[in-house]
Amino acid sequence: MGGQRSLSPQSNQQQVDKLKLAQIAIKKRTSKPNFFTTYRTHVIISIIVGIIIIAVLSFNKQIKEYIIINQSEINSHNSQGYPYTLGPNDFFQNVTLMQAKTLFKNDFTQQINVEKCKVLINFEIPSYFNFKESYPHCSHNIYNQGNCSSSYSIAVSSAFSDRVCKVNSTQQLSAQNLLSCDGKLNQGCKGGHITRSAEYIIKHGLTNNECHPFRGDDNFQECTKALEKCQRFKANSYCQLLNKDDIKRDIINNGPVVAIMQVYKDFLVYRDGIYQVLEGIPRFHGGHAVKIIGWGEQNGYQYYIIENTWGKSWGIEGIAKLSIDGFIDLQQFKQIKIQMIRTPSHSFYMRNSHNQSHSPIPQQKFITPEKLVRVSGSSGVKMNSIQKNGTRIRSETIETVNKIKEQQKLQEYVQEFEYQFVQQKNEEQQQLELRILMLLQKNHDQAQEMEELKQENEQLKQLLYEQQTKIVEQSQEILALKVYKDGLKKLSFSDYFRQQNI
Repeated sequence: MGGQRSLSPQSNQQQVDKLKLAQIAIKKRTSKPNFFTTYRTHVIISIIVGIIIIAVLSFNKQIKEYIIINQSEINSHNSQGYPYTLGPNDFFQNVTLMQAKTLFKNDFTQQINVEKCKVLINFEIPSYFNFKESYPHCSHNIYNQGNCSSSYSIAVSSAFSDRVCKVNSTQQLSAQNLLSCDGKLNQGCKGGHITRSAEYIIKHGLTNNECHPFRGDDNFQECTKALEKCQRFKANSYCQLLNKDDIKRDIINNGPVVAIMQVYKDFLVYRDGIYQVLEGIPRFHGGHAVKIIGWGEQNGYQYYIIENTWGKSWGIEGIAKLSIDGFIDLQQFKQIKIQMIRTPSHSFYMRNSHNQSHSPIPQQKFITPEKLVRVSGSSGVKMNSIQKNGTRIRSETIETVNKIKEQQKLQEYVQEFEYQFVQQKNEEQQQLELRILMLLQKNHDQAQEMEELKQENEQLKQLLYEQQTKIVEQSQEILALKVYKDGLKKLSFSDYFRQQNI
């Protein structure tokens, strides 16, 4: 019997399965993605940003509410055997971290270049020295800066006062005078710079503490003509010390120096011992000025003796021992700027308010023990007695004076030669260190560039893989469409009707 031969049940079922797969592929190809699929990345990023904002706000709230003096943290630190101990003090009693941040708005300078100091190097540095012990008549009360970022003015005026006292045994100079009257160069209780304070002393000078007592605020109204009647002390220059040996020599020769340091949280509750920067301790942004009055060594640690401005209840009655090079975290140690100012020989001038004349206060020279000469009998310089016709110096005395002057000139020449030699050596070392740093930076840049190329290569590989996967998926869709097309050609009307009702 003629007619078209019908498909077997098995063949029909295969055609139906292929048609279903083709319909799924077409639906997947033509259907629109839902909202989450389209904006999934945006939603995830928004959630992450929201979490970060909440965390930051929570952290700021913790800073505002965090009390600095935490006895449990102090006990935990003291039980771990560190070279320094912590303890409560009156200055930071009930003070939060947020409130303490306002105290550290001080810096060394805004200048690009500051003159380097020339320091005499013709004597051996002792292992211990404390200016307050060597010159007890120059030792004054520890300042309390209160809620005012004035450490820059206190440290500079106090160091300058000590240097004047060393050569003139005068009374304490006024830190309030610098804080209240230096409004054009610095910002009073809002912070200031060490070099600008020195420039003020060079130009205007400082009064004594009796004329302008310290109160700890920045009342600029006090700088009236009444203060002009006070005696003033001026400096003629300042400079920057570059290494710890120069710092020590200059303190012995001339008196304390000023430093800017960065402050870490545990330094606020320092009690005793040799302070070091420990890893993981939070650091305040900004700087704090201190006065270095000496140095020493204890249990293998070298340290500076610094005088702070947080009252006598802090530290060792206002004093601290700061590690010179024994920091655990060297990267944090590099952030502490040991930058000093000092005034050279014959730099202190006293202005008399009556005649406005300037007379230099003679600079006391430091003489090492081996340079001391005992004068007895005919040794040394002899002076004739006063005669009726006036004073006369014998010719042999004049010759002796001339010889001493020649010896002094020769000694100054040798000192200048030694200084130039050290400066040249330091410059060569600095150039070598700079060259090493440049090579290290170049090596770092090349390594970073190589790492970026590797990442770019990985991204290209990932992109290639995604394109290949997309091509495979498109090929499968094309094949499914072909099968669907062929199935439609071979499918009878009855089979198609039955398939649609499945």
